[in-house]
Amino acid sequence: MRVFVLVFLALLDAFSAWAAKPLPGVCYSPFRTGQSPLLGRYPTQTHIKEDLQFARRAAGAIRLYGNERTLRTIPALCAEIGLPCYPAVFLTGDAAVDDPLVAALIQTAQKSFPTTRALIVGNETLLFNRLSKKELKTRLRQVRRSVSVPVTTAEPWHIWRDHPDLVPEVDFICLHVHPYWEVPPQSIENAAAFVVARFQEIQTLYPSVPVVIGETGWPSKGPPNENAVPSPTNQKRFFLELDGLAKSAGILWFGFELFDESWKEEGGVGAHWGLCETNRPPKPKPALKGLIQTRIQPKENSVTPADIPLRFWWWAPPPTDRTQLRIERWNANRQTWKLHLLQEVRVIQEGKWRAFPALLPAGHYRWTAQNGTAEGWNSSSPWIPFYRILQQQNVSDPLLEPLAPTVPVALPP
Repeated sequence: MRVFVLVFLALLDAFSAWAAKPLPGVCYSPFRTGQSPLLGRYPTQTHIKEDLQFARRAAGAIRLYGNERTLRTIPALCAEIGLPCYPAVFLTGDAAVDDPLVAALIQTAQKSFPTTRALIVGNETLLFNRLSKKELKTRLRQVRRSVSVPVTTAEPWHIWRDHPDLVPEVDFICLHVHPYWEVPPQSIENAAAFVVARFQEIQTLYPSVPVVIGETGWPSKGPPNENAVPSPTNQKRFFLELDGLAKSAGILWFGFELFDESWKEEGGVGAHWGLCETNRPPKPKPALKGLIQTRIQPKENSVTPADIPLRFWWWAPPPTDRTQLRIERWNANRQTWKLHLLQEVRVIQEGKWRAFPALLPAGHYRWTAQNGTAEGWNSSSPWIPFYRILQQQNVSDPLLEPLAPTVPVALPP
């Protein structure tokens, strides 16, 4: 029961961040163009720090895959910026390789970073026969008896279905569901519903064990797999439909994946599962832009004399180098909104907050903003949320976590 409560609280924490971010969780591997674990070319710590600043705005948590070389620094970097993470070790089946990596994963958990939510020991290990089931169980027991955080392994949904004796060895089930790779492959029309159905099937089989979708996604490019067709449009449709279904069903899921990984092949689609292109700075694809749009809407609020003056803190999601702020005031006599302020504000440094002072007379306001670039304003870019802080409050650090947005109120009658 203690472990179940720990897992439940860890998952609930990720859900609490979901409402204000495009994704509840996202799979993260930091390899950029020209980098590859197969070639021993790893990202620098600076590269990883840049990625994590973006990831913390895109998702409530990140799920990792390995802990060799510079990848081992990720949990500590996540702790520095308050990004929940699920560290992992990739099991190869070679004890000489795996032993020190498993030991390093245990050491990471023993550092008690508050953002380390759980450990993932092995990724699709049984699916690809890297270890026997007995060997995998031994690894799981080794880690579980050494740490206080929840421990699991990641496998496709059918592995969990067909190997019920694996379930007692984990604290929660981390399952993968990829409609594109299914037998038979699922069309985009049925893909999101298929993911939810597989989650519910496993949940029904093991009702006393928490279940998390550790990987699910859709490729944006590559050859069709029968009636499963990769494209940016289909990827966007999959993520938006799954987002709605999962939220209604209370399912925690990790989108696969944050960035394209150009070193992968995997049937011609391996390099094209990302929600952003490989190159940095991040270039979101339509799927991520669509998810942002569902989370970020114009805000409204009534301002009373007691609130004045207000100080606005804003955040411009990349890619952008400037933002246009628009504040409108409700004109009760004419029963319409009237422009009160329109001003350009520039990003000092990517991903950072900046104060924008605005003195507003008492009234009812709504405010919005649009992304822009040196080439001009993007009328289709997502709206950016605004957070307000009363000037009486002592807030001096512009890198603070965002406050909860002002609760929208009904329009005046």
